[in-house]
Amino acid sequence: MALQKSLVGMGLVLPLIAGCVGKAAINPELQVTTHTPSPPDKAQQHRERCGSGDSAACHAAALDAYYSPSNAETDESAFMYFNTACADGYAPSCNGLGVLYAEGRGVEQDDTEAARLYRGACVDGVSTACTHLAEAHRAGKGVPQDDELSERLQTRSRCVFEASLGNGDLASCPPL
Repeated sequence: MALQKSLVGMGLVLPLIAGCVGKAAINPELQVTTHTPSPPDKAQQHRERCGSGDSAACHAAALDAYYSPSNAETDESAFMYFNTACADGYAPSCNGLGVLYAEGRGVEQDDTEAARLYRGACVDGVSTACTHLAEAHRAGKGVPQDDELSERLQTRSRCVFEASLGNGDLASCPPL
């Protein structure tokens, strides 16, 4: 569960570095990066830029909603912003949308749809989507249980993550 509450878990390694989201901190006990929503003025900028077609801003607005206290309004906002950016081809948002489907936040819980979204984002180079899909195959949630495929997806996830840090090339990562 800690992975779902991490920026890395939402496919946000590079946007975090670019500084387009709220405060982040490493929790040494959990060894994950956690996120708090952006300050109100910055959150408003995210929503406005999203309305102007900026997919990265839609993603940031989705994260602001996702990391706010969960209620119907914030969950629906997270779904709307992730869905907007995903529909525009912003792969980290497709991963985030998959998390919402897996958790049933802002949308009816659907492991099959979550796995479909994770697969697309994994193909597009989101390491955490590969990890989520690997976990789905390991547990047989929304996809057939397959330990061998789960391991291949974990290997791809590590390769994709290293490529995102400049330590390799995404094209050299193993295919799905």
